[in-house]
Amino acid sequence: DTFKMIHDKGIYVEAKPFSVGFRIEHKQSMIDECRFGPNAGNPILGSADYKLVHHCNNGRTVYSFCMCPGGTVVAATSEEGRVVT
Repeated sequence: DTFKMIHDKGIYVEAKPFSVGFRIEHKQSMIDECRFGPNAGNPILGSADYKLVHHCNNGRTVYSFCMCPGGTVVAATSEEGRVVT
């Protein structure tokens, strides 16, 4: 597995006390159709949201983040020489 390969190369790895998530991009229309079925597109419902979560056997959790239904992905900066999305 990947961890063993990294360990075998002498690279030290340790769990940190912060979260790492991931971003998945889907068309909002697809999410609306999956969540609302034939009611997708009804202005009363707005944009559907969702998240993906996996609880690992070791007690850690992996999850999606920045779910902004109907939103826009925007590049920004918080300090010189850095870009965040």
